[in-house]
Amino acid sequence: MIPTYFGAIIAAAAIIIMVRRSLTAMLVLVMVCSLFGGAAAANLPALGGSSIPPAHFALGFLALNVALSRVGTAANLAEAARKNIILVFFGLYGVVAALLLPRVFAHTMAVAPMRPLGPAAGLFGVVPLAPSSQNVTTAVYLLGGVLAAICTVVVLRAEAKHEVLIKTVIALAWCHVLFGLVSAFNPHLLDIFRNGNYAQLDQSVAGFRRINGVQPEPSSYASYGFALFAINAELWLRNIRGRAAGTAALALAVMLICTTASTAYVALAGYTIVIGLRLLFTPTRIPASKIVIFCFLGLVALSLALGLSVFMPHLGDRLVDVLKQMTLHKASSESGQQRLFWMRQGYSAFWQSHGLGIGPGSFRSSSLISAIAGSMGVVGLLAFAAQLLVLARPFDRRWQKLRRNDDNICAAFGWAAVIAIIPSMASAAGPDPGLFFGVLSGVAVANLRVPRGVEARKPLASAIAAYPGRTGD
Repeated sequence: MIPTYFGAIIAAAAIIIMVRRSLTAMLVLVMVCSLFGGAAAANLPALGGSSIPPAHFALGFLALNVALSRVGTAANLAEAARKNIILVFFGLYGVVAALLLPRVFAHTMAVAPMRPLGPAAGLFGVVPLAPSSQNVTTAVYLLGGVLAAICTVVVLRAEAKHEVLIKTVIALAWCHVLFGLVSAFNPHLLDIFRNGNYAQLDQSVAGFRRINGVQPEPSSYASYGFALFAINAELWLRNIRGRAAGTAALALAVMLICTTASTAYVALAGYTIVIGLRLLFTPTRIPASKIVIFCFLGLVALSLALGLSVFMPHLGDRLVDVLKQMTLHKASSESGQQRLFWMRQGYSAFWQSHGLGIGPGSFRSSSLISAIAGSMGVVGLLAFAAQLLVLARPFDRRWQKLRRNDDNICAAFGWAAVIAIIPSMASAAGPDPGLFFGVLSGVAVANLRVPRGVEARKPLASAIAAYPGRTGD
């Protein structure tokens, strides 16, 4: 392992936090590090040149801090695991599948590997299926999401600083917007933040520079930005720091439109459909004032579009051309054909493996569902679907009539976790929903009701035992 300057900075910050004994601050460090998706905290030449992202590096310090704290008991960790039991099963099954299934189905099919083969292989280059270092890397990432969820539950039940997390996601939203603006005008200023061993892309379309911030590519910028947008939008809908969260969500929405990334447009369209379904089936859960604001924003967007077509027709035509290239014409482009090929091979692997999958990290996909199907089969698909139902709890009436502010926060993060995977449905290379998904999942289930009798059986630290959030939904 070769550390980078990012790793040194994170390690120094983590040591200071550990000295101060603040679990919440360490969790915030993990969330802040997730912002730098194009960076690497350490490089691993022994694993084919893989890199350790800053967030995963910081997660190691969070886990160590939790383990060394007075709340890091086996009983508390077991309770946190029970609250995330489906996600834990999903991650552990993914690890077993990554280590076992590539050997079971070795040389039975040809797949496009996780790491690109290079220009000589063409758009549809494949290799015989065989175990590789990417199976190990993907398995570690899956465990990282599980570990993040467990640690988040322990931290919140120990210190209950939900407001700190809300301020963090709002601040991250503005940082993401700022990095996007800088990359739009002078991307080389951000090269210091993009030292990861990834394909770092600077692109343009129809004369417009595509925005990637400190992420490797525009689609990564859009995916992470949409996750932050989903959190802030859900907080705004529930009037939790409504003005700050709403303003941040609006700024992110504008930046997502400006990214010229098809991932952003698909994600925003998906969220619009989700809002429409919620208005249709649970109209009373969204305040009338929010519906009025949605309508107002729609009218503003329509007015701007009409104004451009009348007063600045050339600019309007260029914007329409960009939109067509990134949506209607995307499937006919080389990039679109390649991504479609990657997505199809996930379903092909599913059928050829008789519904078992061929192991996470065995092939490259371009859809989270396709990746889970081809990697982990029926078991993985069912587990992930169950996890989404736990987070959103659409059929739980208690979840629809929340009284405590902490419970409302958990509901917002739960819905945000589900909504945030929309971009992954059209762009994820592997079956890992991500470390950020693990953090959101941990926040969402932190206040779930503890089964009766559990408190009497375990020696909880006083800070955990006194936490008022255990009175439930």
